[in-house]
Amino acid sequence: MATIKTISAIKSARSLKRIPRSKTAKPIGTSGNYLNLYVLTTEKERLEKELAAVERRRHEIIKQLENVIKEIEDITKKHIKETEKKQPEKLFKTVSVNY
Repeated sequence: MATIKTISAIKSARSLKRIPRSKTAKPIGTSGNYLNLYVLTTEKERLEKELAAVERRRHEIIKQLENVIKEIEDITKKHIKETEKKQPEKLFKTVSVNY
C-alpha cells in the first residue's frame, strides 16, 4: 500500500501522482477551483524561476564556448606563423647529373 506524502516531501504538483479522495482538504464544489488555481499558479512561478536560471546558465556556457573557439583560432594562427618561419628562405640548389 502506498504511503501518503507529507507536506515537506511534496516539491511540486508534478510529484503528486495520486491523492486519495478522502484524504484531501479540497472542498467539494466550485470552490475547489480556487485551490487548483493556487497550486497551479505556484507551480507556474516555480517553473518560471527555473527557466530563468537555465537561461542564465545557457548564456554563461555560450560565452565560455566563444572564448574557447577564439583561443583555438589564436593558437592555430600562431602555429601557422611558426611553421612558415621554420621553412628555409633559400631553396636548395639543384644540380643535374648526366651518366
